[in-house]
Amino acid sequence: MKSGDAQGWYSAWQAAGDRTSALALRTNDPLSKGNALLRAHTYYRTAEFFLSPHDPQRPVIWRKNIDAFYRGLDVLGVIHERMAIPYGDHHLNAVYYPGPAGAEARPLLVVVGG
Repeated sequence: MKSGDAQGWYSAWQAAGDRTSALALRTNDPLSKGNALLRAHTYYRTAEFFLSPHDPQRPVIWRKNIDAFYRGLDVLGVIHERMAIPYGDHHLNAVYYPGPAGAEARPLLVVVGG
């Protein structure tokens, strides 16, 4: 990659995500498979970082990112609930991870990633 080359950045990280997703498909061990999918999610998320907001590659890489993330959680058996939080005329996508038994009485942690 060259400094300032958003397309080079995108191509390199997308290729890393694709390689890691392919590895996950060939892997039978749930822990290894799930972790590979979560790594692929991170690579895809990193790939789109410097793309223009209107770049036509954005929706494609975003879909790969989201698919790898939720497949990784499912394969690893991470209990979660996908939610849509109303926000004006739109919604914010959210993920709720319930705590262990008895956690209902504890505060809820909300993390907003920008």
